[in-house]
Amino acid sequence: MRTDKLFTTGRIVFSATLMLLLSACGGGSTGSSEGGPVTSQLSGSVGDGPVIGATVEVRSAQGTLLASAGSDANAGYRVQVSASPDDFPLVVEVSGGIDVVTGRAPDFSLSSVVFATDLDNGRANVNINPFTTFVRRVAESMGGGLSRRNADNARQAVYAALGFGIDPAAIPDPAATPIDAGNIAMMIKASESLGEMIRRTHEVAHGRDASLDADAVIAALAADLVDGILDGLGAPGADPRLAATATITSAQVLVESLTGNLAVDASNAAGRLDDAIALALPGAGGVGTGGGSGGVAPSIASVPNPSAMLAQARIAVAAARALSPSQSLTNLAAMIDALRPGSLPADADATLPAGSSLDLGDAVNVIGSASQPQIDTVNQTVREASAGTLPPMPSNTAPVISGTPQTRVDEDSAYRFAPSASDADGDTLTFSIANKPAWASFNRNTGVLSGTPRNKHVGITRGIVISVSDGQASTPLPAFNLRVSNVNDAPTISGNPATTVVAGSAYNFQPSAADIDGDPLTFSIANKPAWASFDAATGRLSGTPGESQVGTTRGVQISVSDGTARVSLPAFDLTVSSGGGTTPPANRAPTISGSPATRVDEDSAYSFRPQATDADGDTLTFSISGKPSWASFNASTGRLSGTPRNGDVGTANGIVISVSDGQATAALPAFSIQVVNTNDAPTVSGSPGTSVQEGASYSFRPTASDPDGDSLTWSITGKPAWASFSSATGALTGTPATGDAGSYTGIVISVSDGTASASLPAFGITVTSAPTGSLDCSLASVLCVDDSAGANQEYSNIQNAVDSANPGDTVLVFDGTYNGFVVNRSGTVSSPIVVKANAGNARVTGTAPGYSETIRIDNSSYVTIEGFIVDQGGSGGYGIGARGANGNSPMRGLVIRNNTVRNSGSTNIYLSQVADSLAEGNTSYNAGEHGIYLANGGSDNTTLRNNTIYNNAVDGIHFNGDLSVTGDGLHTGLVIEGNTIYGNAVNGLDMDGVQNSVIRNNVIYANGRHA
Repeated sequence: MRTDKLFTTGRIVFSATLMLLLSACGGGSTGSSEGGPVTSQLSGSVGDGPVIGATVEVRSAQGTLLASAGSDANAGYRVQVSASPDDFPLVVEVSGGIDVVTGRAPDFSLSSVVFATDLDNGRANVNINPFTTFVRRVAESMGGGLSRRNADNARQAVYAALGFGIDPAAIPDPAATPIDAGNIAMMIKASESLGEMIRRTHEVAHGRDASLDADAVIAALAADLVDGILDGLGAPGADPRLAATATITSAQVLVESLTGNLAVDASNAAGRLDDAIALALPGAGGVGTGGGSGGVAPSIASVPNPSAMLAQARIAVAAARALSPSQSLTNLAAMIDALRPGSLPADADATLPAGSSLDLGDAVNVIGSASQPQIDTVNQTVREASAGTLPPMPSNTAPVISGTPQTRVDEDSAYRFAPSASDADGDTLTFSIANKPAWASFNRNTGVLSGTPRNKHVGITRGIVISVSDGQASTPLPAFNLRVSNVNDAPTISGNPATTVVAGSAYNFQPSAADIDGDPLTFSIANKPAWASFDAATGRLSGTPGESQVGTTRGVQISVSDGTARVSLPAFDLTVSSGGGTTPPANRAPTISGSPATRVDEDSAYSFRPQATDADGDTLTFSISGKPSWASFNASTGRLSGTPRNGDVGTANGIVISVSDGQATAALPAFSIQVVNTNDAPTVSGSPGTSVQEGASYSFRPTASDPDGDSLTWSITGKPAWASFSSATGALTGTPATGDAGSYTGIVISVSDGTASASLPAFGITVTSAPTGSLDCSLASVLCVDDSAGANQEYSNIQNAVDSANPGDTVLVFDGTYNGFVVNRSGTVSSPIVVKANAGNARVTGTAPGYSETIRIDNSSYVTIEGFIVDQGGSGGYGIGARGANGNSPMRGLVIRNNTVRNSGSTNIYLSQVADSLAEGNTSYNAGEHGIYLANGGSDNTTLRNNTIYNNAVDGIHFNGDLSVTGDGLHTGLVIEGNTIYGNAVNGLDMDGVQNSVIRNNVIYANGRHA
């Protein structure tokens, strides 16, 4: 699997700090002389969708660049700048970077403004988003330019005309209001909606003027808003055509945003907006409908639609109706008017007509090539509505409709439903229907739906909607489904039997029969001649009468049944006339009877034996057709028996047991046997590890199966607090921290198929303490390495110390420069071998003796490498390499932690055939190939966490499950989380041969080919 997308779904901080050395005007001094620059602090956020990796520039009022920085992976920024009183107001501008909603650079420039009076004791909050961009541009277009008063007036104008759901009660100022769990979803939804309006307006306008960019659209609309109305009559630079275009595209965007279905780049962006919230909100555990820090992150689905948004939508839709009148837009306007302030997107989605965005798309197409009178019509509508002169929409009172239709009708039965409707205005009402059943008729004057379905109509007609209209507004009943239920239709039978036969001659008659329901048919006969035989499966009456049977059999009647209904041919008399000679007595067919059971539970014994006799005393043999595969049949006794298993669940149809005397055959009616599924409990197996050291990773994943193929869910009791548990896979994983040492008993992992469950035996995990405090070189378990003679020197090189280490020992390396080394001995789960730098300035260079790695872990388990600077500087080799031998069990319990690995000729950190291991907190850059490489499969249940990987010549993290390696050759149960990966030449994350793994909370951007 290759993942080529931006992973930004974790709990990341949205707000960062912008440090400014601002003037003392309005704020507290930090110690500089009066009139000179002082240190002040701003904090805030950036983006319509959060923008990461952007350039943030702070400029003075004169346009001088005072400072610049880059926004980080959390859409925050930090910069210091020295500003004097004459530099105000400051303008903060954003360019470049990645908008995490669109996945590309922002489509227009973002900016905000900082006044000296914004400072409170040297601090102020300043966000940068489309609203702050418009506030700045509108204020600049006003008389007097960029002043505090103009900025306040501009903010009111932008909120009123282009609010898109931003509520002043929650966000009084788009720049100054701190973003928190209570308002972040509203800010991101409203900002992205405003940004989408700009993009759509630019797209329409670009068709007429290819030189126009999105920033020019913002400038024209901002100039128009100086008088508070978007109607083309503002300051110089206002454009009536752009104003009208923005109004029509706003109508479409507002309807999508009201219903929670905002489209960005022509696809529903709800999930991407929720991901942006999760990226931006501190302490969120994921996206939901909550709204508290440390819990579930808010979702756009939880953002109410404020009254100002409904007012904006009414004006925009009124303008669209004036431009492109239609009944659908009239209905839409009425439904918007019915929405109440504070309603949720789900309420609006259920209220507004389906397809409203597409209807408004027609108006968007019209505005693209509109004439000047059409442009004037749109702007005049906005002008009148904004001035309060537009008649209330709608003045008409919508009709009401009620009634509860029946949702089921039997085949061949009459159906009728008549809704009740009224109109307060006394208007003439007409009815309409969507998804009318094919068998029904509909009266537009009364709304009556009626008809009689036939056998061919059996089934369900879904989504039937009956609506009533007064010519201006339409009101529908809730959609309903109407099921036509099958009722049995009697079979049909036909045929003209011969009524005479000469003794000694063969008689044969077989009727024709059919059943419209396709039911299995069985035949029966009344008053069968003694000399004839009858086939219950086919209805055939046959035989050869002898001279002794001369005479008439009266009232012979053949019938057919579908198991419910029976029909018969007219009764007839059958006369045997003499042939003039003597014949031997005619054979008499055997008889057979019995009522077989038609249902048996899985794993239960089934047995049926029919009764058969022959009036002539002939020897009888039995036969069967349609025998179930799980059953056996005895031709001597006719017994059908067996025990079906899980794989036999289902119905065996058309089973016919017959008996023969060698001349004639008789059969039981055809029957079916249904094998009924009974639940089989799932099975679970596995041997969990029972000990782990603090700081080491623990992982156990049981194996389960269910013979019924039911979906399985996992549960656990007694889970340690330091561990996490997957209810989807049953995996228990985690890394106990310092202080988690102790015994965790009574852990029980269970699996359930929804009916029955199975559990592993209870087990415990002992967490042993990791070495704490200052490591003392005098301890027997601490082997100290120092390349300069001194009190710490037990060994002068790392290799000798490692060769002397036993399980539980720590090789403590003091600052210095050392040659590469190889670890070829193992620790244990509770007593690993630890090789660590004492203070983080121990540098390892070159290669380990006999290997191409600088640090080599060779076919060893439970080894920790921590805190080194690994600087190979060679070609073709690895910085830290862990290699298990092909065909052997994988190495386990490796920990590669807090190392800086750089300048390797091939890969900085290389792991091959490792399992239950951890690489965390490492920094990896400038590798000749990959930052981190997991190779050759078998690396199951390994975690890569909180690593920073950048500027490598190929991939940031590269996975290759090599199927030629012994075992399945696939990486399974990996956890890739919390990593920051950027600036790599090809891919940020390249995966091949990975299955059943978790990738979450990573920030991946600005890589050469793919994320």
